[in-house]
Amino acid sequence: MKRVRISASELRDHQRLEAIIRSIEPLPAMRIRGAEVERLVEENAHVERSSFAHNIFGRGFLKVVYREPVATVRGNYAVDGGGEIFPSLGGNLNLPTIEGNVQVTSPILTLCDPGPFRTAARYAKKLQFIERIPPGRLAIGERGGISYLGGSLLVEFGDGSRLQEKVEVFKKALEQRPELLNGKARLNLVDPDDPMSGN
Repeated sequence: MKRVRISASELRDHQRLEAIIRSIEPLPAMRIRGAEVERLVEENAHVERSSFAHNIFGRGFLKVVYREPVATVRGNYAVDGGGEIFPSLGGNLNLPTIEGNVQVTSPILTLCDPGPFRTAARYAKKLQFIERIPPGRLAIGERGGISYLGGSLLVEFGDGSRLQEKVEVFKKALEQRPELLNGKARLNLVDPDDPMSGN
């Protein structure tokens, strides 16, 4: 390989990526398998996916897409919008925490029903676009229902059905009644057509 251009947003990963590229430089372009390069790149749990393409003249292009954290779990781990768990890069992520029957046993493996966990991650992804709400917690109930607890506000979403509608009703309720964030309040959005609120 003569030259490989790398497109990756995580600067702290560039040394590792350059080492992978250096390992294939001595090989003739025809002997390099793109799938093998991608496998090496994706060994890092922060990488969501990668693609490597090259031509017979020894020029290549490596594109790396990293996981975007939408929540945290167990302090040292982040969660992406699809519910995949990976080690946190540290720092204050200012993201909600997913709580419930979640046991992290490896960076990308959980011992829990993946359905409610993935649903909680999907809610976390949607909630990050609502202004003024604190990061809070997303709790997974015994039956898999999801609740958001932010400050003294409790929002019961239930399952993942009609997720977008539930988040829109929540957003609209906050626009119409911003005091929901200030006092002790409860909002039941299990049925978004008939939201119930109380103190």
